[in-house]
Amino acid sequence: MMRGLATVVLALAITATFVVAADPNCQIINEYGCYVDTLQPRTLPQKADNANSWTECAANCYNIGFTGTAGTENGEECWCSNNNGAVGAPSSNPSECNKPCPDDPSRNCGGESLLNEFSFQCQSSQKYYNCDQGLCVEDPNGPWTDPNCAGTCTGPSPPSPPPPSTSTEAPPSSSTEAPPSKSKKLSGGSILLIIFFCGLAIPYFLFGALFMKFQKNASGRELIPNVDFWVSIPSLVGDGFRITFNKIRGGGGRYSSL
Repeated sequence: MMRGLATVVLALAITATFVVAADPNCQIINEYGCYVDTLQPRTLPQKADNANSWTECAANCYNIGFTGTAGTENGEECWCSNNNGAVGAPSSNPSECNKPCPDDPSRNCGGESLLNEFSFQCQSSQKYYNCDQGLCVEDPNGPWTDPNCAGTCTGPSPPSPPPPSTSTEAPPSSSTEAPPSKSKKLSGGSILLIIFFCGLAIPYFLFGALFMKFQKNASGRELIPNVDFWVSIPSLVGDGFRITFNKIRGGGGRYSSL
């Protein structure tokens, strides 16, 4: 069983990858004022991570797929919607939206069951790239953030942009806009690896070392719990590869009898 667990840990460590989403750049477009949060149902339906300012709340909503009206409540709560314009009923006493935003005291972040509502626009600051006919080109759906595509494209480097024109003529306007870059989220393998290391591996080694130190008076590498097992992992993995290779070749490799 311990050999199987070691194999799973090694496989997770090899295959899991981390992708960090870049923070979007957000700006507030309209300020709608103080509105009542009806609670059942909520005036703005989706709660995002708590925020210390309107722009942070806008970024939190954008990162979970909401681009409509947002609102801050009770000093730090952040609520999102895809509605256009103010949502719900305005407060009969707007002065009760009196909780200052921690990172922006010039604005209030709602009150008790009261929302400061606003609209916003965000744009991701992260660019992505992909190989196209041997060239590394910008692609919002590309897998790389490296402008050189990690050296995987086999064609020549993209040509340098032309120098600025000295002509006084205005350049022709373009009616097309580049598609917005999309934020990448953590993969399932990444989440599983985080849970394993933070929830199992780190506490296992930390508390195991403390137990060996104060209960067994161990020192040096003996502080590692089950040190003989962990030292034997490389040879166990090597045995597994050799047996697999022999099976593929038809050699019928197996463990030696005790």
